[in-house]
Amino acid sequence: KFNIYRNGPEGNALTKTTFRSLSLEKTIEELKSLIETKGYLLKDICVLVRSNSEAVAAVEALMDNGIDVISGEALLLNNNSAIKLILNTLHVMAGWSENTALYKANCLSLYAKIQHRTVSPEHYFDLKLKSLSALGNLLPPSLCANWQLWMQQPLPALLENMIEAYGLHEPQYAIHLPYLFAIRDLAGSFTQHGEKGIASFLSFWEEEGARKTLPSSEHADAVQVLTIHKSKGLAFKAVMLPFGNWDINGKANSIFWVPSTETPYHHLNSIPLKYNKDLGRSSVAKPYFEELLYNNMDALNMLYVATTRAKEYLYINSMGKKGDSVTNIGDLLYKVFEDRLTDESSYVLEETVPLQAEKESLRNELEIKGYPLSGRLGQVFDASLKRRDFDLVTGERAGRTGTILHDILAKAGAAAEVGKVLQDMLLEGVFKEEELPYLEAQAIAVLQHPGLQEILSQSRESLNEKSIIDAAGKSYRPDKVLVNGDTVTIVDYKFTQQESDAHIAQVSHYKSLLLAMGYREVKTYLFYAIAGQLKQV
Repeated sequence: KFNIYRNGPEGNALTKTTFRSLSLEKTIEELKSLIETKGYLLKDICVLVRSNSEAVAAVEALMDNGIDVISGEALLLNNNSAIKLILNTLHVMAGWSENTALYKANCLSLYAKIQHRTVSPEHYFDLKLKSLSALGNLLPPSLCANWQLWMQQPLPALLENMIEAYGLHEPQYAIHLPYLFAIRDLAGSFTQHGEKGIASFLSFWEEEGARKTLPSSEHADAVQVLTIHKSKGLAFKAVMLPFGNWDINGKANSIFWVPSTETPYHHLNSIPLKYNKDLGRSSVAKPYFEELLYNNMDALNMLYVATTRAKEYLYINSMGKKGDSVTNIGDLLYKVFEDRLTDESSYVLEETVPLQAEKESLRNELEIKGYPLSGRLGQVFDASLKRRDFDLVTGERAGRTGTILHDILAKAGAAAEVGKVLQDMLLEGVFKEEELPYLEAQAIAVLQHPGLQEILSQSRESLNEKSIIDAAGKSYRPDKVLVNGDTVTIVDYKFTQQESDAHIAQVSHYKSLLLAMGYREVKTYLFYAIAGQLKQV
């Protein structure tokens, strides 16, 4: 089916811009008709365009009409509204408040767009003077309250916090899932060799990430939007060309090189000229007409490629004009079908196409209804959960000595092993050399306790510095795990003045975890080093 459009709905003469809008509208109407009346699937249809700008326009029009699309532009991460929202939020976090007004405005607009609501114009005023913390009435309150704390976490954990805050993990936003997984993978790869900060990630995004696209599936039921060049070698049941009006004579004022023989510039061998028809009356007329011929052939080859992609149905739209000159493909097609056009300036050829059985291929797909959030990274880098490590580094807590003794006793199974463990830890810089005698005396005193010695001597295997991971992914590390067949003994050292119910609850939890792992008998002990008391729980 070939259509010529000269006037808009109101009878006005079409311009290139208004033709584009009208043609897309008519193309979508025809596409819906193919699906509803002729039983085509979305994946049977391909929209071919000449340039990337036409591809963007076609993708946006299809998506605005609720039609699933696969294309390089549609699969580009940078074109997804959820990804735009996350990136603009990162820009706000990383920049000075007075320099991020545009990013804040983008966040307000994109968040409202995702939620299918509008933002009142007055909310865009004075954003330069407002920090992210002051936008809790327009953006998620959890984001505005915690963004400074989240910035201290690794980039993947920060992204997950933002996804949760914006509600993008909810099932109703499943359309964004592939893009969210993709940016999460990119962030993971980016931080693989160390955390580099938000600013470095945004620079990486500008240089590389902005060009990343989702991989497309051949089984996806979606309309494909391709440039004609990229469609070579492919075939579709239905092919639609909404913009069948590309130039056949070449782009005016583009630069092309011509031989300078027999011209005043012959000593240059070749010269660059602006391509236009006036060259046909100059001394370089011959190379001009050669270039014109090549351009004509390229335009016809482009038409051949586009029209031969269709197996059953071909749809072409073009913009008509008043004159008889032939300057684009639409003019050429009009000349071919001029005597056979209907009153509506259409040419329709309907013939029965024999059905061909298609081979069924196995589909390996996984359906995920919502983004699977995990707080694991945030927990790992939570200061409260890493208290021991911070105590060792900062020395700000009174429990620093107890923390070091914990590590010594976890590594040493007998008093004779204390010396070597201390030397290794001294070389690692865990404590100062003048602290060594005191730490050695304290550790040996603990390990020489008769009751504790008996427990340690009865074990066949001692597991030092081993973590227990529960079903939720959280890890626990008892000081000493002693294994003797199916019997496991846990010893936890405490360097506090007083006993606590929390200590009992802690080792009882260790016991429940080991029982769940299949050990038949688990014994738990608390050893209070200052009092020299061993207590079975």
